[in-house]
Amino acid sequence: MQFYKDMVNYTNNTSRNELESYNATISTVDYWPEFGVLQYFEFSYILLIIILGLFGNIIVISSIVLEKKIHTSGNIFIINLAVADLLVCSITLPSVAVNIIIKSNALSPFLCDIVGYIVTATCACSVCNLCLIAVNRYWAVVRSASYRRLFTRKIGLTMAISAWIWSILLVSPTVLGWGGLTFDAKALVCGWSDTASLSYSIFLIFVGVLLPLGIIAFSYYKIFSTVRASGRWTRNLASNGNSLNSGDRKRRSMQRERSLIYTLVSTVIVFCVCWSPYAIHVLIDPEHISPHAKKVLVWLALSNSSANFIIYGTLNPAFKKRYRKLFQFIFRCIKRGTSSRRQSASGCSSPGTGDRSRIKNAGNSPIALRELNRPSESREYNLIRALNNSTVDSQTRDELKVFKGVRLA
Repeated sequence: MQFYKDMVNYTNNTSRNELESYNATISTVDYWPEFGVLQYFEFSYILLIIILGLFGNIIVISSIVLEKKIHTSGNIFIINLAVADLLVCSITLPSVAVNIIIKSNALSPFLCDIVGYIVTATCACSVCNLCLIAVNRYWAVVRSASYRRLFTRKIGLTMAISAWIWSILLVSPTVLGWGGLTFDAKALVCGWSDTASLSYSIFLIFVGVLLPLGIIAFSYYKIFSTVRASGRWTRNLASNGNSLNSGDRKRRSMQRERSLIYTLVSTVIVFCVCWSPYAIHVLIDPEHISPHAKKVLVWLALSNSSANFIIYGTLNPAFKKRYRKLFQFIFRCIKRGTSSRRQSASGCSSPGTGDRSRIKNAGNSPIALRELNRPSESREYNLIRALNNSTVDSQTRDELKVFKGVRLA
């Protein structure tokens, strides 16, 4: 009997201790009602960056792919840059958002190392792509005679893949004993350890950041010099009245190139503004910094992944046009999706594929085909004028109405 009482007492005491331990554990978890204003702001900021980065980089990639201009003006490197930013916004930043909630590392050590390796490699790849874009524009403007021979589709794709290989090799010492990967409790980010090895930090910043930025600076300096000289030559050509059409074409071409270059230079400047404070901090004193200051530096650097699509759409008319076409394409598909499947199939052809793929339902009317071959800016006017012409027979008028509906949809 005494043995039985002792067992009951032991069980009760054990259950009571486990319950107290469980309650103590639960009390340490930071649930939403216990969040302060700062935590709400941090979570909202990271969530905003995630949404903008995912939406914006998908828009950049889709607008180029749907117009089938991947290999034009070095767009493959812009896509490569958007893919790198997309990885940061879809893998790294969501883990940061969860870490803010629990105020700790939500990932296992193995997964944290994987995320840290990815974010370090993608950031290095972003700098490499900015460098490739600058070199591509340098060859297109300064050495235009050999541009088409050097930057073929095959070579461009090889260079884009090489950027990833270079970035992976640049980060590989962190898993081989030089440097390291860790969870930064101050910034709540899994990444490379900026305190593990000063020599590796110097190597990564100089080889992975400063060297590409030096190439970028040299390339854009030569580009601006060439564009300025070409602009003077074009103005002189036009003022002398010699080869006026050639001069106008040259001037329009240089204006488009100048707009693209300004956009790309702005992208580089924003990148430097976002990453320079963190790089300076790593080189000077990576250990003695407050958690709030570390968050500002690291999160500012990661925020660059959501900035490029805004720069493209704000500064470059070609990207504005691509964004507009993409949104029109999406809205047209949504609108046609509410009608029959046949109408949806005919109305959701990708922008840039031409009007011939959208005129199948208009028949092979000679009038419709003739209007299709007219300059785009006068097509709608010609169609409306033909519809208002009282001498047009009813059959032709019906064909024009069908064609007008397809063309102006």
